[in-house]
Amino acid sequence: MKYLLLILSISLFQGTWINFEPPNMGVRVYVPAEMDSKAIEIETDLGIVNLYSYSHQQVEDPGNIFMLNLNLYEEGTFHPDSTSLNSEFLETTLEELLTNLKGELDYAEPFKIQKHLALKYRMKYNQNGTIAKGKMVLKNDILYIVQVFTSSEKSLNEDMELYLNSFKMLEE
Repeated sequence: MKYLLLILSISLFQGTWINFEPPNMGVRVYVPAEMDSKAIEIETDLGIVNLYSYSHQQVEDPGNIFMLNLNLYEEGTFHPDSTSLNSEFLETTLEELLTNLKGELDYAEPFKIQKHLALKYRMKYNQNGTIAKGKMVLKNDILYIVQVFTSSEKSLNEDMELYLNSFKMLEE
């Protein structure tokens, strides 16, 4: 029923949104248009990480940027039973994002997406002129980050909520 209501709200109020599933990544999200993509491989303290980034910047409102980042760590990097370490990893990742953006955290709240450990957050940066709102979830050795960037005056908009709430993990 929730799925049907989400589809109806997309078609009635948001124009034409599309279902986006990055190949072989086990996730789905609704987006306002095709996503641009980039992929790089980096070496970190945790080993080699393959980074996949998908984004869309709205033409009619260039301040709205929809992003989906997938960080694929080496197999066995995160133990599924190590809840406290995995939770600490999500918090550290959020702190790094805040530091990189020179931002200020409005809130961060742990929750679960399906059965997977997750963190939702809202921050402001750019002298409080820009808002970033997102969710990150750790599933096996993949960190999924779905987020939206927009101007402060447009931070309460339906597109942001629709995008963030449409994020789903596809179970094996």
